[in-house]
Order: sequence, then structure tokens, then C-alpha cells
Amino acid sequence: MDRSGLNGCRWIDPLEAVRGLGYVQVDPIRVVERNHHLVLESRVPGYRPELLDHLLYVERKLVEVMTTVRCIVPVESFPLFLSRFQALEDRYRPSLEALEPTMEAVLQAITERGPMSARCFDSCEKVEGWWDPAGEAGTRAVSQALEWLWHFGRVVIHHREGNLRYFDLPERVLGPMEPREDAQELGRMYFEAVGLADPRDVHFAWGRWKAPDRRRLAAEAVARGDVVPVVVEGLPDVYYLPAGAEDKLRSAEPAGDGFRFLPPLDNLIIDRRRTAAIFGFEYTWEAYVPPARRRYGPYTMVILERGQLVGRFAPRLDRRRGVMTVEGVWWEEKLRPGFREALAEWAGFHGAGQVEFA
Repeated sequence: MDRSGLNGCRWIDPLEAVRGLGYVQVDPIRVVERNHHLVLESRVPGYRPELLDHLLYVERKLVEVMTTVRCIVPVESFPLFLSRFQALEDRYRPSLEALEPTMEAVLQAITERGPMSARCFDSCEKVEGWWDPAGEAGTRAVSQALEWLWHFGRVVIHHREGNLRYFDLPERVLGPMEPREDAQELGRMYFEAVGLADPRDVHFAWGRWKAPDRRRLAAEAVARGDVVPVVVEGLPDVYYLPAGAEDKLRSAEPAGDGFRFLPPLDNLIIDRRRTAAIFGFEYTWEAYVPPARRRYGPYTMVILERGQLVGRFAPRLDRRRGVMTVEGVWWEEKLRPGFREALAEWAGFHGAGQVEFA
């Protein structure tokens, strides 16, 4: 809990929070607010989305990268990912022959004209994108080309207009950087960010590793002294804790009073297996679950109180009316006193002057 910034102390600003967390996952869904803003709002007093935007797109102290998911990381970490981007390009670009002319044209246009989004290109050519049903070409080729170029580190996100991303060359946005081919340091960064790592996690070590490789990486980290294996009382599985974290755990601040509301991709609960094992809290993000199979709702947030995951609720913000509608509240045991007051304060932060329960 201390490692996740959800104990009695909060970070003073978004930069300190991202550096403390190691990363924050980005997601475009905005039922209340986007995931990265909800993560930081729960940890930084007085947080506002424009504070993060300024750090990303003006001060350039943070940057968005693709690990196994889209993340915001401190800009000083960016060189560690460059060799990973190159490995991705070496692996996937040979299979993108049909898209190659579009990638070359897009990169040339950005080189000559500066920051560009997919909307800056007139081409209507369609390809089969990642989200399209098999055999259907429903994605613009320029959008797919930009996505691959970003994955390969050939471009970075210069700024956003809503969910629309504008891309530019890394050296123009961040300045010249030499790749730091230090897999060990990137691994240490991962373990520090995760806190209690589980090699069964498909995102382990920020790579699409097979299970034997994940176990090997964990063993190598133990041998280097980067992590120590730990067993949680009553659980059969082995986790990996950053070396030296034992003392930090023993001196950690006690869990704070009050409630925190965590989005589906919050750092604390993103590893669903670990969340179930450590907290005894089964959580599934049901946005991509067929409606007939949902137990709660497509966007259900988790309620944290005094270091315990005590329930979940399904909020929806009506920005036009300034109303936060709660479509359901589900407690693990019983209603917690003070929840409605905390919810009203949280809704006010998001511009809702009224809370309605459906």
C-alpha cells in the first residue's frame, strides 16, 4: 500500500507520483475521467488533468511509451525502452510489407512538416487493424502506420487533443538520446514499479514473455540481488520483492483514513490474480465482457478504505447536467459509514454538483 501511494501520505504533485509509481497506465475510456487521471487524482491532493498535460507536453518531464500496455513514465526512463522498441521493430516490421509504403510516407511527412495526427492525412485506404473482426479491413492505414511507428520508437506523442494523438520525431520532442541497452536496469525499474511481482502475470518485466522466460527472469533477478523471493502467509505462490523493500514495509505509514476510489487499471489492482490472493478481492473489468455475462457493470471502480478493498461501485458522469449517477454499489461485507459524503466530495472534483443513485 505504501508503494502504491495509497497510505496516509500523498505525493505532492503528478511528477512525484509517476516517479514514485514507476508508471501510470493510459486508457481512452472516459466514463468519469480517463484512467491515468483517476489514478493520480486518488494520490495527489488538488490534482487537475492540466497539471499532467503540462508535464507531458510542455515541460517534457514525462512521456508516453508502449510497454505491453500504454504507459506514462518519467522521461529519464525513456532511453531504457529504446532497445526494446528496436527489438519490436526487428520482430514485427518484416511482416508489415503491405503497410511499409504508408509507414515510410507518414514518417517522411512528419520529418518534413512536424507534429501530425492521423487526421492530417487524406488517404482513406483501409487495412485490417488490431481491433477489427478477422478478415475485415476497417482501420485507416495511416492510423495503423502511426501506431506501429510509435511502437517502434520512431515517433513519440507530441501532444493530444482529446484522444487524438499528434506525433513527432523523438529527437525533436525529447532531444537526442542514446539507447541504454541495460535490460537489468529496465528489470529493476519494473520490479520497483510493481512492488510485489508475480511471474505468472502476462505483463511481467514489461514484455510478452512465455512462462518459462518469466521464471528465468525472476531467477536471474534473485541471483543479481535485485529482488528477494517472498511467500505471503497462507498462500502457496512465490512473489518477488525489490531488495531492501522489507525495511520500507516495516516502516511504512499506516493506512490513511477515508476512502479512495480506484479505476479498473489502477496500479494497485491491475494484477487481478495478485489482487484476489492478497486482498481476497475478485475483480474483473467488464467493459469487454458481453452484457449478459456482467455481474456489475462495464465500468466498475473499486472502493478502498483503510488499506482494504471493501467494495465496488459503478459511476457515470453526466457532464452536461453536472450529475454523477451511481448505477450500483456492492459491498464486500457491509455499508461503510462516510461513503456517501466521500462520494459527494469526489463527484464535486469531477464537476458534478449532485450525486444520484439509480
